Formats: sequence, structure tokens, C-alpha cells
Amino acid sequence: RKKAAVVRRQKALDIQELRAEVRKKKAAEIKMLKAEIRKLQAEIRKLKTEIRKLQAEIRKLETEIPKLKAKIPKLKAKIPKLEAAIEKQK
Repeated sequence: RKKAAVVRRQKALDIQELRAEVRKKKAAEIKMLKAEIRKLQAEIRKLKTEIRKLQAEIRKLETEIPKLKAKIPKLKAKIPKLEAAIEKQK
């Protein structure tokens, strides 16, 4: 009888130890996952900042392109005048 009680008690202790071990492993896993989440959130913030910078750059370029396109005809119009001036000097 005493032997059976000792066996039951030992079994209960073993189960308790296993549960504690599982809890410890789960806690470590949760901690690791939370750290990974924080890293990913930081990466997302960096990428969002980069996207905003690129969007600002795109807007700037989109306003610059029409200005440059408008300059082209003016510069092309100057070419014959300059060529004529060169011919006169020859």
C-alpha cells in the first residue's frame, strides 16, 4: 500500500515537473516570438519611411519633368540663331 502511494506521489511530481518544463519552454517561445514581432514592426516602420521619401521624390520629379520638357522647344529655337551667328563669324 505504501509503495503504491509513493509511486502515485512520484508520478504526480513527475507530471508537475513536466508541466513546469512545458510552461518554461512556452514562455521562452513567446518571448522569442515577441522579439521577432518587434523586429518586424521596426522593419515595417523603416520601409514606410522609405516609401514616403520615394513618393516625395516622385512628386518632385513629376513637377520637374514638365518644366524640362517646356525648356526643350526654347532651346531648339535658339539653335538656328546660334548657327547663323557662327556662319557670320566664318
